[in-house]
Amino acid sequence: NMLGRMGLEGDEGFESYSTDAASVGDYTVYATDAKILTYYRSLYRGINRANMILERVDDPSISISTEERNHIKGQTLFLRGYYYFMLVNKFGGVPVLLKATRSAATADLQIPRSSTKEVYDVVVNDLKTAADLLKPITAVTAGTIATKSAAWGMLARVCLYMAGEPLKDTAKYAEAATWAEK
Repeated sequence: NMLGRMGLEGDEGFESYSTDAASVGDYTVYATDAKILTYYRSLYRGINRANMILERVDDPSISISTEERNHIKGQTLFLRGYYYFMLVNKFGGVPVLLKATRSAATADLQIPRSSTKEVYDVVVNDLKTAADLLKPITAVTAGTIATKSAAWGMLARVCLYMAGEPLKDTAKYAEAATWAEK
């Protein structure tokens, strides 16, 4: 849905659904668009769940090995970084929440937007930390588990985005190459 909703400004998109008349097919997209709103909310739901895990994973009453605890932290940071990457490259600067939200009070939910650069910094930090904690690809048994190489690949991709618009941090090209070579 998001490719169709937010990728039609490029040459590779074409839309002709009658149900989307006066909407994305006509370059008119509203924040109330159900598919965009669901996408945005789903990513923040994932971020909040990641924050809950990060707040609890070091609880000594949870009996797991340090290696497994670190791998859980790594997977969680990988996902949180990925979710923020998906948000920042579609919406620019978004609110950054690094602690779980457990209240529906307006004051707890009305968080100001961070700059695009600040969001990307969170993404890079989460993915770098995740890469240090995750297991290598040879040590996992399923393709659905985040690994060191997955984090390195995402870091390369994120750096390429940072090197382009709107940040234009061209030093990130070299950093992207370093991560890709890993």
